[in-house]
Amino acid sequence: MLDPEMAAAYAAATVTIDENGHERLAEMNKGVTPLFFSRPAKNDRKSAEAGRPIYDSQEFVRLFVAGDPYNQGEAPVDDRIKERFPDQYDAWVKKKQGLTISGTPLRQWPGLDTVQVAELEALKIFSVEALAQVAETSVQKAQGLRELRARAQAYLEQAKDGSTVLRLAEENQGLKADLAAARQQLDELAAQVRDLAGKRK
Repeated sequence: MLDPEMAAAYAAATVTIDENGHERLAEMNKGVTPLFFSRPAKNDRKSAEAGRPIYDSQEFVRLFVAGDPYNQGEAPVDDRIKERFPDQYDAWVKKKQGLTISGTPLRQWPGLDTVQVAELEALKIFSVEALAQVAETSVQKAQGLRELRARAQAYLEQAKDGSTVLRLAEENQGLKADLAAARQQLDELAAQVRDLAGKRK
């Protein structure tokens, strides 16, 4: 585990500013899975006032880096952490789910068997996206991790291509429906013109 100073530095995200002045997190979240949890923390002020140890529940986050089970930064949850992982934090607050996986969970990916899933989760890899983003320095930590990373990358690339095909097919269906509606309107207008022409005779 990282020492507290390194953990705090690791938990702080690098932020860039886009052309609209909005803060955008840099690529620091790639392959990082946050685990939110609460634990008692001694409140020195209240303890001094009460003359006995008083503890408050404090929120913490532990950051797992895909492919590196020993690289776990831990820090108190502050505004910066909430901005860095808004969806995961909200899910934890609402459901008190500690581990919120973004993307396709490994358990839902047909590309792996249960043993491989367990091995990858032991390496703190919980999603196909995190597997695809395992750092080059970490692929030697488990046998076959490089090949699994390549399979995950190929799967995501294929899924992206598939989503484009699906989107185009949906757009095509929409255009066909619009064309059919336009033809129907033209037919109705032609019928109305014929009726008017017939009434004038």
